[in-house]
Amino acid sequence: MTILLLHALATWTLVGLIWFVQMVHYPLFSLVTGETSPRYAAEHQRRTSWVVVPVDPEVIRRLVLTNGFRTGLWTARGAVAWLLLDGRIAT
Repeated sequence: MTILLLHALATWTLVGLIWFVQMVHYPLFSLVTGETSPRYAAEHQRRTSWVVVPVDPEVIRRLVLTNGFRTGLWTARGAVAWLLLDGRIAT
Protein backbone atom coordinates (compact mmCIF):
# COMPACT_ATOMS: atom_id res chain seq x y z
CA MET A 1 0.00 0.00 0.00
CA THR A 2 2.88 2.40 0.73
CA ILE A 3 4.27 1.95 -2.81
CA LEU A 4 0.84 2.62 -4.31
CA LEU A 5 0.46 5.74 -2.20
CA LEU A 6 3.89 7.04 -3.24
CA HIS A 7 3.11 6.20 -6.87
CA ALA A 8 -0.20 8.05 -6.73
CA LEU A 9 1.39 11.05 -5.03
CA ALA A 10 4.20 11.27 -7.60
CA THR A 11 1.81 10.77 -10.50
CA TRP A 12 -0.66 13.42 -9.35
CA THR A 13 2.18 15.85 -8.68
CA LEU A 14 3.22 15.45 -12.31
CA VAL A 15 -0.40 15.60 -13.51
CA GLY A 16 -0.73 18.97 -11.78
CA LEU A 17 2.56 20.15 -13.25
CA ILE A 18 1.69 19.20 -16.81
CA TRP A 19 -1.76 20.82 -16.55
CA PHE A 20 -0.07 23.99 -15.30
CA VAL A 21 2.39 23.92 -18.18
CA GLN A 22 -0.39 23.22 -20.71
CA MET A 23 -2.82 25.87 -19.48
CA VAL A 24 -0.48 28.62 -18.25
CA HIS A 25 3.12 28.34 -19.36
CA TYR A 26 2.99 27.29 -23.02
CA PRO A 27 0.14 29.62 -24.06
CA LEU A 28 1.99 32.58 -22.53
CA PHE A 29 4.86 32.06 -24.98
CA SER A 30 2.74 33.69 -27.66
CA LEU A 31 2.55 36.92 -25.60
CA VAL A 32 6.27 37.29 -25.07
CA THR A 33 7.96 39.61 -27.53
CA GLY A 34 11.05 41.75 -27.37
CA GLU A 35 8.80 44.82 -27.30
CA THR A 36 6.48 43.78 -24.47
CA SER A 37 8.75 41.98 -22.11
CA PRO A 38 12.46 41.73 -22.83
CA ARG A 39 13.28 40.92 -19.21
CA TYR A 40 10.76 38.06 -19.12
CA ALA A 41 12.06 36.66 -22.38
CA ALA A 42 15.69 36.82 -21.22
CA GLU A 43 14.95 35.23 -17.85
CA HIS A 44 12.77 32.54 -19.39
CA GLN A 45 15.47 31.68 -21.88
CA ARG A 46 18.13 31.63 -19.17
CA ARG A 47 16.11 29.26 -17.01
CA THR A 48 14.97 26.88 -19.72
CA SER A 49 17.66 27.05 -22.40
CA TRP A 50 19.26 23.79 -21.29
CA VAL A 51 15.92 22.01 -21.90
CA VAL A 52 14.20 23.99 -24.63
CA VAL A 53 15.98 25.41 -27.64
CA PRO A 54 14.85 28.78 -29.06
CA VAL A 55 12.13 28.20 -31.70
CA ASP A 56 9.98 30.20 -34.10
CA PRO A 57 6.16 30.77 -33.62
CA GLU A 58 5.17 27.69 -35.66
CA VAL A 59 7.14 25.38 -33.38
CA ILE A 60 5.57 27.01 -30.31
CA ARG A 61 2.09 26.48 -31.79
CA ARG A 62 2.89 22.80 -32.43
CA LEU A 63 4.34 22.47 -28.92
CA VAL A 64 1.10 23.69 -27.34
CA LEU A 65 -0.98 21.38 -29.54
CA THR A 66 1.11 18.24 -29.04
CA ASN A 67 1.49 18.78 -25.31
CA GLY A 68 -2.29 18.38 -25.07
CA PHE A 69 -1.79 14.70 -25.91
CA ARG A 70 0.79 14.29 -23.13
CA THR A 71 -1.51 16.16 -20.76
CA GLY A 72 -4.27 13.69 -21.54
CA LEU A 73 -1.96 10.73 -21.02
CA TRP A 74 -0.76 12.05 -17.64
CA THR A 75 -4.37 12.62 -16.62
CA ALA A 76 -5.23 9.03 -17.58
CA ARG A 77 -2.22 7.80 -15.62
CA GLY A 78 -3.46 9.79 -12.63
CA ALA A 79 -6.83 8.06 -12.90
CA VAL A 80 -5.15 4.63 -13.03
CA ALA A 81 -3.02 5.51 -10.00
CA TRP A 82 -6.15 6.54 -8.14
CA LEU A 83 -7.93 3.30 -9.06
CA LEU A 84 -4.89 1.26 -7.97
CA LEU A 85 -4.79 3.11 -4.67
CA ASP A 86 -8.53 2.67 -4.20
CA GLY A 87 -8.24 -1.06 -4.85
CA ARG A 88 -10.47 -1.03 -7.93
CA ILE A 89 -7.61 -2.41 -10.03
CA ALA A 90 -5.84 -5.48 -8.66
CA THR A 91 -2.08 -5.24 -8.35
